[in-house]
Amino acid sequence: MTFAATGTVRFTGTYVDKSCSVETGDLKQKINMGDVAFTNMPSVSGASFVTQGVRKITLEVFCASRGSFRTIVMTFKATTGGTGVDPNDRRLLKVTGTGGGNAAKGGAIAIVAVNEGNRIINLGSTFDNTIVGNLKSVGGGAGYGTVEVGAAYVLNGQAIKAGVANSSLPFEISYE
Repeated sequence: MTFAATGTVRFTGTYVDKSCSVETGDLKQKINMGDVAFTNMPSVSGASFVTQGVRKITLEVFCASRGSFRTIVMTFKATTGGTGVDPNDRRLLKVTGTGGGNAAKGGAIAIVAVNEGNRIINLGSTFDNTIVGNLKSVGGGAGYGTVEVGAAYVLNGQAIKAGVANSSLPFEISYE
């Protein structure tokens, strides 16, 4: 007698009514934050906006057929990946060193919505961790839009120590 095993293949996916894409290269951003003195880093304790030292990133989105889509939603995933949220201020992105105890302390990265006056995005939230951009008609049913994101080194209220301040932040783009 031959033994036969049974199992299940599970298929997952989504049908979407229109196709959109982020321009090539925009999905893998690398931003050089530069060398920044603590005296040039703003404190964001109790603040909702950052205007000092913001580095801007623009993501371009093109939809071959815009259909009912009118907005681009960029959702940040700091609570599930990357370097994570700063333990001293969960709105901010945690920074790390490259090993050997060379990590900077006393600062973090604020991610801001440039088109909203550099409003700080609350990375530790599941409902206030997005930036929205407009998807405009460009003729022939197509759509084009941008999402402008900013990043700035900021003080997080802890004791400061100079060092390496690297970070990473996963994100997801969706359309509504």
